[in-house]
Amino acid sequence: MKGNKTYKLISVALIMALLGGAIVKYAFEQVMFRHRQLQVEVTVKSSEDIVLIISPNKLPGQYGADPVRFEVPSGQKRDLSFDLPEDEAVKRLLLISRPESAEFDLSGIKLKGFYRDISWSADDLKGLLKSKSVGMEEKPNYRWEGHVVKVQLNNQSPILVIHEEWADQLYKNIGRDSLWAGLLCAGLLIILLLILQNKCLAWTHELALYPLLMTTIFIAFIFIPFFSDKENESSENRT
Repeated sequence: MKGNKTYKLISVALIMALLGGAIVKYAFEQVMFRHRQLQVEVTVKSSEDIVLIISPNKLPGQYGADPVRFEVPSGQKRDLSFDLPEDEAVKRLLLISRPESAEFDLSGIKLKGFYRDISWSADDLKGLLKSKSVGMEEKPNYRWEGHVVKVQLNNQSPILVIHEEWADQLYKNIGRDSLWAGLLCAGLLIILLLILQNKCLAWTHELALYPLLMTTIFIAFIFIPFFSDKENESSENRT
């Protein structure tokens, strides 16, 4: 009988700790990083002011595109901050200028978090940039010089793309932090439940606990789709 009670105690504590850890992991990603600001550091080298357009995932004008426009004076360094999309994951960033011929330095990218920032310097972006050219052949519109990326957009190569590998690194950083937070919460929950069982409640001896626990887990699974990511991309080439 004592062995059965111990088995029930351990199993209930593990299930509740797993559920609590998953909730904390999700909340951590939402509160600490998700839907927070991304910051792109640029310095305009053109002789005239430019409008720099940053568009996550899609080109401006495509269905579902959400570009952000910044007016950047000539010769000035600016930290261009904008909110990440709320309804889809970031896969790439596209940088476009008006006029199309523009020259600027890209110093780095920073994700503003609640408790820490995730940063990429210009050197960290090596291998993560791509030119999008008008013709079939890619014509590089960037080069590294010192600790900055020299970007020179023009009519033949009007777009600079920070592509998917950067986004993978972004979400790996967020996922690693949230996983540690979830595991820490799960461990603390196990300790707390064991202390409460021994000192205060003796809750594992009550048969009514198990239907309540199963009902709670069932309800949690029902509501998972309401909090999961939604993709609103379309494969059709029409509105």
